Amino acid sequence: MEVSLYFAISIFTFCFLIGISYFLSKSEKFEFIDTRNSRFVTIDGLRGYLATSVFFHHYIITWYWVNHGRWE
Repeated sequence: MEVSLYFAISIFTFCFLIGISYFLSKSEKFEFIDTRNSRFVTIDGLRGYLATSVFFHHYIITWYWVNHGRWE
């Protein structure tokens, strides 16, 4: 039960931060992001997938370290 609670809290926090990032990116302070013409949207999408996979990789390694005491 304890592990599933930590997992649920982690997923909720991740989704919450993604939501905050989305709404902040729509504010006036971040208008410069939309005005850049030298970026490739497909590459940015790939960067997003790669960043998400790195996040989950680090989460799994840290979870294993906390529960088993080994950094593997």
